[in-house]
Amino acid sequence: MFKKLLPLLAVAIFAPLTYADFSGSVGVSSDYFWRGVSQNDGNHAIDLDLNYQGNGFYAGAWVSQVDFGNEVDHEYDYYAGYALAISDKMAVDVGLIQYNYDALIDDTEEVYVGVSLNNFELYHAVNLDNSDLTFTEVEYHLPFITQLDVSLVYAMGSDEATALMGVSDDDYFGINLSKDLGDFTLSAMVMDRARHGDIMDNAAIALHYNF
Repeated sequence: MFKKLLPLLAVAIFAPLTYADFSGSVGVSSDYFWRGVSQNDGNHAIDLDLNYQGNGFYAGAWVSQVDFGNEVDHEYDYYAGYALAISDKMAVDVGLIQYNYDALIDDTEEVYVGVSLNNFELYHAVNLDNSDLTFTEVEYHLPFITQLDVSLVYAMGSDEATALMGVSDDDYFGINLSKDLGDFTLSAMVMDRARHGDIMDNAAIALHYNF
């Protein structure tokens, strides 16, 4: 979920204190990955994000297609938080996310804390119902590439979270790329597991319209 929040946080942290606005995006991805695992069975997914930010506060809703091989067709999440700029190079963020599905799966909530320093971002999330379910993500934005935004990501889930998602690896590396093209954003992500030949199972491209 953190990938959905980072562009918004950049606005919330560095906007003037009197700034308040609604914005959003709608787009399509070749696959929807969450914490290194496909949520749409390798198929394309359409998603919509609506959010508000002002005076450091932000809140929003996000919805996407999913496919788990059962009756669940959509995921819809609500999030809210507060981002505070400590300096022009450092900021902290704390918030709450609720994950919801249109059938079968109960809603879950996570609280997260984030710190950004220069080109580094660190996020840690904890499930409110089970503190053993945690997830940590570190992202480094490469400052020497100016034609597009390129970042390296390392993420790690707890043993309990990994078992719940049904995957064998509790961590992964990845690279994120994005380029703004007017009102559109073209992006891609590739995880390190793609080097073993499973590129289509470990990568995705996306195009979003921002409004």
